[in-house]
Amino acid sequence: MSCPKCSARHLVEIGVTVAGKNVTLHSCSRCANRWWDDERGEQVPLDQVLDLATVRR
Repeated sequence: MSCPKCSARHLVEIGVTVAGKNVTLHSCSRCANRWWDDERGEQVPLDQVLDLATVRR
């Protein structure tokens, strides 16, 4: 995988499960671009990730 912004291949990837959904944060070491995707590789908007992680009482 490479950064969609600068094509660098040096990425930090952190996978988490929130509300039963597996998502991965990708962060480019060269240009600091960040994005989330799901287990199918489809991009997930940050606001959706935050909504999944929000605890409702």
